[in-house]
Amino acid sequence: MYKKSSIPYGESIGYLTECIFNALLICCELDDERKIIREDDEQIKSCFNFKSSRFPYKKNGLNDHINQKRLATLTVQSFNLAQKLKASARSRNAKFLPSPLYILITALTVPEEPHTKAYALAACRSYLYHQIQCYPQGYLTPKNTKSFSIQEIEYEYESLKNYKAKRDNIPINSKPEHIILTNFLAMKGIYMLRFGSTGKTERSRMTMQETKTARLGYCEEQKLYHFDSSTKGINPEFRLSDSYDDIASYSEVFNQLWGIPVSIRGFSTLFHGGIRTALNGGLVLSVSGAPGTGKTSFALAFANALSGMGGSCYYLSVEENPSDLLTKLTSLIPAYFRKLSIYNKDVGTWFFPQQLNISEINLENFTTEHLVNIKRIIDQTRDINNEKTVPALCPLIVVIDSLTGFLSDDSSDIDYQSLELFVSACRELNVIVILLSSDEIINYSKLEYLVDTVIKLRHINTDAISSKPRRIYELLKTRKQSSRPGSHIFHIEGDKGFRLSPQLPSQIDKKQNLSRTIPSDDSLIHVFNIWDEKGTDIKSDKPQYNYLSLRESSQILLHGLGSTGKAALGLKILTMPIIRNGKRPRTPQRVLVISFLYPSDYYQRIAKSLRSLRTNIYPRLVDAEVDCKYFYPGYLTPEDFVNKITRAIEIAVINGKPYTGVLLDGVHNVFLQFPSLQESDMVWPMLYNVLARSGLTTVTTFTTFAVNDYSSADKINVGMNLERHVPFLHALVQASDYMVIIEKDGDGQNLIRVENTLTKFKYPELKVYWDDQDYVIKADEKTMSSVSINKISNNKDLFGNTVID
Repeated sequence: MYKKSSIPYGESIGYLTECIFNALLICCELDDERKIIREDDEQIKSCFNFKSSRFPYKKNGLNDHINQKRLATLTVQSFNLAQKLKASARSRNAKFLPSPLYILITALTVPEEPHTKAYALAACRSYLYHQIQCYPQGYLTPKNTKSFSIQEIEYEYESLKNYKAKRDNIPINSKPEHIILTNFLAMKGIYMLRFGSTGKTERSRMTMQETKTARLGYCEEQKLYHFDSSTKGINPEFRLSDSYDDIASYSEVFNQLWGIPVSIRGFSTLFHGGIRTALNGGLVLSVSGAPGTGKTSFALAFANALSGMGGSCYYLSVEENPSDLLTKLTSLIPAYFRKLSIYNKDVGTWFFPQQLNISEINLENFTTEHLVNIKRIIDQTRDINNEKTVPALCPLIVVIDSLTGFLSDDSSDIDYQSLELFVSACRELNVIVILLSSDEIINYSKLEYLVDTVIKLRHINTDAISSKPRRIYELLKTRKQSSRPGSHIFHIEGDKGFRLSPQLPSQIDKKQNLSRTIPSDDSLIHVFNIWDEKGTDIKSDKPQYNYLSLRESSQILLHGLGSTGKAALGLKILTMPIIRNGKRPRTPQRVLVISFLYPSDYYQRIAKSLRSLRTNIYPRLVDAEVDCKYFYPGYLTPEDFVNKITRAIEIAVINGKPYTGVLLDGVHNVFLQFPSLQESDMVWPMLYNVLARSGLTTVTTFTTFAVNDYSSADKINVGMNLERHVPFLHALVQASDYMVIIEKDGDGQNLIRVENTLTKFKYPELKVYWDDQDYVIKADEKTMSSVSINKISNNKDLFGNTVID
């Protein structure tokens, strides 16, 4: 159906999609029978039989992340998430499905490299166009097929926004552009598929049996839209997912439908999902910067990223010989990319370096000579005889490295005109042209008017001994598309290749449509309601006391003076199973530790001790997983810091193992050991905003120190440091749903004091302690008998409801 050279993963898309449809069919059957759908269900796992000859990944190494267990997990998780949607008030008989393409695009993405979703997007987008037999207007449109225009998509987008305002169902519509847009948004997880209606009127409502039949039929026939089917209601409506407050911005939709997704970390954020070319495919980028700023590395990394989508590179250099360019290109190919089936290790089949002698360059003949080679490469890249095959997203990249060598200070007008004609001719051939230059060259001629995207690379802090030099990627102009301009951090490093850390506002802006999870009393953590597990023989998941229930997805601050074991208490909170609607979870908690204090081993030792405590209470949920990101003192930038955390969270989701909580341990150390983070006032509010939109329970530990034992001079210095803590600590308190203070009492015990909570918590006249040696919470026996504290009965939860296993 597809050719590997034209669509990433093209050889296996059809087979993978069939597997997903079959797995969803089993999920529907189990759901209709009101059975629990588990990730380890053998029926569902059996749908992903990768021994088939139709699935070539097994022989070319891509099966590392395309495997039976992960695909079954992603399918079940997506299906169960869809079932949480509430049916419209007009009908209680609605049934929901995730888009099969949402599961497919997630499965194709390499979990540890989320930016590889660019390749998955290209593949799934092409599959969507092929299924509907309608393509975006422009050079990507195969011959003898229908196409949709920019104006048609914009009209449909505005129509969808009107439905979103009422959070209403999107009715069925047979217009190709409507089918494409709604299925594309469902592919991104923004929409869910809704069955149970054939229109807006009262008569269009379906019975529950009809709804079940329609949903099963959709999975059985394995089509995204049925232009001809006898099954009533088989074409679904669409409904906004509860995970989103709004659909994606029009600029993002526009860029991703027409643009070229680039698999370089951070590019999706900067360019709203894709780099837009003209309708004929042409694009000119200007990349300027002083020597050594990384211009050549950027051009080579860009070419390598697009080589996975069938693109070639014609590299014209006056500075480096072909062998040096090949060596540099090879060193910039990321390790993960070498394992993909779309990686062509025979670099010479798509990379064509040409060294030019400056003294021999004749620009009048230059255009004619090199255009012949360029046309030949394009003809070889694109399969022009197959009218049904989508052409390579970018048939060729032409790099001129650099204009400094082509155009000297005494160049004539003829020289400039010849080069302008060459660039214009390349654009007409659907070529992307990258012009590398020093800071000054591009402004000397009319070439700047041909340039669509302007990028400037530079170094900062190179003259400062006390600070670390940084590479800055400055996006100054994008003519044909929306983008996030400004200065961003970039890195060039060995097996990781070229990568970007977008500025903080851009990282936050990308997540603005995600819903912020509101903590609910339907999901509770009973850490403070179960005391002294070591001293009891508890064999129940029910809390002992009605002291303080923490809500899932809340933000909790643990604050105290000196060392009181706050990290262990934070881990105890986050690894404790969450009781949702009186039911235990079926899988253990998964925690990400962001540490400014200790390396991973420290937290793993604590987690091991906590597991032994949970054995009595939650025997099947003992093995909570704990991952750690340890930041050692240094010049960590706010952009890299937030990017590392959000990337870790995204990796877990793509892998089918999402985190349930995050521990930020030792945040007070930022003010002494991380000067770049200390200088940014907005990094923490932005980070907590992202964590809240990710639906995670967050625990932050913050320690202050006593100054009584210091000399007068030391007291002044420590006091100044404490003053620097005050604004940040105040912001933390304001952002927290719960604030728990742990401090030493006269006997040296860690007394717990609850300052503020989401609920009206009245602190009882009871002393409760945190034992940081045994990792248990204890009550003062002397005051226990004189204080009224509700003890929970053996078969009831805090609200008097029976707890169900």
